[in-house]
Amino acid sequence: MSETTKPQPEDATFERIGEVLRSRQSFVLLSHVRPDGDAIGSQLALGFSLLAMGKAVRMINEDGLPENLAFLAGSERIESPPADPVATEVVIALDTATKPRLGPGALHAASMADLWLNIDHHISNPKYGDLNLIDATSPATGQILYDLIISQDLPLPAETRDALYVAVSTDTGSFQYPSTTAKTYEMAADLIRRGVDVGTIRSIRGVQVAVFFEELPDGKIRASMRSKDRRLDVCKIAAQFGGGGHALAAGLRMTGPLAEAKARVLGAICQRVAEVSGNPTNL
Repeated sequence: MSETTKPQPEDATFERIGEVLRSRQSFVLLSHVRPDGDAIGSQLALGFSLLAMGKAVRMINEDGLPENLAFLAGSERIESPPADPVATEVVIALDTATKPRLGPGALHAASMADLWLNIDHHISNPKYGDLNLIDATSPATGQILYDLIISQDLPLPAETRDALYVAVSTDTGSFQYPSTTAKTYEMAADLIRRGVDVGTIRSIRGVQVAVFFEELPDGKIRASMRSKDRRLDVCKIAAQFGGGGHALAAGLRMTGPLAEAKARVLGAICQRVAEVSGNPTNL
């Protein structure tokens, strides 16, 4: 497309993005170099939603697929940049604050597209797309995509569901960082109701214990815990709060509020991790 006909950059609503996704047929999805779970998870989440719509989709990353994310269903579709540009209508840059961070090979692969979408949560993003959906209040690009998919009634196949959970879990430090909001927990709860297996998600390299909190209608808090190490007996941890289960899978219910319950349970987990390894950060 020539510079004279190229559309002017604009801030896009979910409705505008949804219109593009429905009306166009071919897409290339990119994410930043040295990708993390939010980058790859976002590509897979949106990519498989588009595939379920019958679209032609390529998912390209300058550095390819990290080994620690190869457990994600569909991750074999993440490819390194091909030598020649890809014939496509739309490029979607995901979780990438600046265009150069996509990498020269990825930019070359996407050079034939006539429309650029830029979906991200970094406050420093200069809105380099033709259509820009930037939400700096969101803890992860994966959460923006979840809201997009739900609001636009787009397909949410199993690959999308699991990738969204990993994307948000990664950028929130397993739902522990201050950027995590009630909306984030509500999203996670919905994905679990749709079938996310948290026990499989904990297979991410470096994760020894995973814990999920859910606010119940009666004001109580439910916590489900999984461990990969019998020394980190989550049944014993749950028992401190009146819960129980098994050494590698346990749960509990306790009074809220959520922030207080979270602090107490995570404190107990961190204490046990520190006793076992001397390093309370591998959660």
